[in-house]
Amino acid sequence: RTLASAQTQPQRRQASVELGDRLEWTGKLMREFAQARGDTALADDMRLRTRLLDDNVRALDAAVREQIDAPQDEAATAAARKLTLHNQELAGSLAALIGWFAADTRSQLAEQSAQLAREVDRQRRNLLALTVLLLLAVIGAALYFERHVVRRILRLKRMVDDGELHPGELRLGAADELSNLADTVGAYVMRARAQEAQMVRANADLAFLAEHDALTKLPNRRHFSAAATHLLAQASAPLFVIIGDVDHFKQVNDNHGHAVGDDALVHIAQLLKEGLRDGEVLARYGGEEFVAIVPAASAAAACKAVERLRAMVAERSISVPMPRAD
Repeated sequence: RTLASAQTQPQRRQASVELGDRLEWTGKLMREFAQARGDTALADDMRLRTRLLDDNVRALDAAVREQIDAPQDEAATAAARKLTLHNQELAGSLAALIGWFAADTRSQLAEQSAQLAREVDRQRRNLLALTVLLLLAVIGAALYFERHVVRRILRLKRMVDDGELHPGELRLGAADELSNLADTVGAYVMRARAQEAQMVRANADLAFLAEHDALTKLPNRRHFSAAATHLLAQASAPLFVIIGDVDHFKQVNDNHGHAVGDDALVHIAQLLKEGLRDGEVLARYGGEEFVAIVPAASAAAACKAVERLRAMVAERSISVPMPRAD
C-alpha cells in the first residue's frame, strides 16, 4: 500500500527499499519456521509464496513508476491497483501463516517447557531417592561398624582391664581380623598373668626368705627382733625369752653327716613349733640355737613351758639311716 500510494520517484524508491527489507526479513523468518518444523513441503511453499510476493512487488514498482511518469494513463493505474490488491492478499496469507507458525511455536515451546519441568521434577525425585538411599547406606554402614567393630573393641578393652579375657565372646560367625586380634591379645594377657603370678610367688618367696630361715622355715633373727619389739610394746603381762640349743649337735654332723644334721634341725623345729601356744613366737637364732618369747604369769610358769618343750623333743626321736657296709 505504501508503494502504491507513492506520488514521486523518491517516495517510490524509499517504499521499494522498505518492501525489499520486509520481504527479505519475512522470507528468512518463514524459512526458519519451516526448518524448525522439519517440513520440506512447507518450506517449499513458503519460498514460492515469498518469491510470488517479491515478483509482484517488482511488478507493482514498475507499474507505480509508469504511473508517476504518466499520471494520465488509466491502464497503468488499474494495473497498479490490481497488483496492490494481489500484494495485500499475498501479504495477508503470509501474515496468517506467520501468526499460525508463531502460535504453533509458542505451543511447542510451552510443551517443551512443561516437559522440561516434568523432567526436572523427575530428576529431583530421583536425586531425593538417591540421597535417601545414600543416607540409609551410610547409617547402615555406621551401625554395622558400631556393632561389629566399636562394640567388640570396647568389650575387648573391658576384658583386658578386668583381666578376664574370653576371645570366643568377640567372634561373630567366621573368624575375622578382630577375632584374631582378640586371640593374640588373649594369649599375651594369659602369658602376662602367668608371669605376674610367677612374680608374685617369687616376691612372696623373697619376702618369706627375708624373714624366715631357709632350712627350718621358722622365723629368723630379723623377724624375731621385730616381733619381740611389737610384743613388748603391746604386752600387758610378763614376757619371757627362752633360748636353747641342741646338745652334742656337732657330733651328729660329724658322725652322720650334715644332711642328717639338717634333717634333725628340721625335726626339732617342727616339734618346737607344735609345742608353742597362740601368742608365743619361735625363731631359729643361728646354727642349732632356737629362741622363743613366751607370755607367762611368773618365772615358774615359764620354766614349765620350757620343760614341756624339752620333754616333747626328748620323747620324739628321728630315724637316722644306717651307713652302708663297704
